[in-house]
Amino acid sequence: MKINLNRSRFPIRFARLLESRSGRLTPLLERVRLLQRAEHLLRETLGVDLGAHCRAGGLTGGRLVLLADSPVWATRIRYAVPALLERLEGEGDIPVREIQVRVGRASIAREPASRRARPLGEETARNLRETAEAVGDEALRSALLRLARRRGRPES
Repeated sequence: MKINLNRSRFPIRFARLLESRSGRLTPLLERVRLLQRAEHLLRETLGVDLGAHCRAGGLTGGRLVLLADSPVWATRIRYAVPALLERLEGEGDIPVREIQVRVGRASIAREPASRRARPLGEETARNLRETAEAVGDEALRSALLRLARRRGRPES
């Protein structure tokens, strides 16, 4: 049995595919670069607050699709579409004639919600203790006192 060490049968390193200018991935990489550039300009134009709720979802045939994470944010972004179009046309390297805003949570990075209960303030804990003293039901009194002990600051 003879082993063929023909180089074409070995896997090509992914980095080499990405570096190649004439490979099959070139059109895909160009689209990714355009989307990244559009998203960068999007964040600059919309600002931090509005830009955090929006992502560039696709660019096809001169139409840039923006994904907002809720209908409320989509409406606010739609008001900014004329300014976005002006900015993108001014840059010249992104072929956009139209912007469509859709609602979709795809790929929007968010911080995970904290599952830890926040500590109660002193006044809240005092109100819970006072309420517990006035309640006749022992189970409810016990629950209110447990809640009152969740304070984050020591008593004065």
